[in-house]
Amino acid sequence: GVTGARGPDEAAWAYVARVCKASRLPCLVGFGIRTKEDVARAASAGAAGVVVGSEIARRVAAAVGPRGAAGVVESYLRELSGGGSGFPRRPEAGTTSTPC
Repeated sequence: GVTGARGPDEAAWAYVARVCKASRLPCLVGFGIRTKEDVARAASAGAAGVVVGSEIARRVAAAVGPRGAAGVVESYLRELSGGGSGFPRRPEAGTTSTPC
């Protein structure tokens, strides 16, 4: 799809921060997440995670064969995570534990 072909602008990030702050549920951010900087920005806005679709589809389409596609996706996800998720761990629903 083309829904995530462009990254979020400043107004979108401000909206994400408002929604995450107001919500009692974990928020996921999608639409335009392509870089580890986007992942970090989502985390700092209060998101519990990100959804990446268009960039993975673009990279898979450019890969050669299923094994090539799997390697491309694995490498890209490692690149996005930067060695860690960047997201705070949240306690399971109904527990009293604190995030790590």
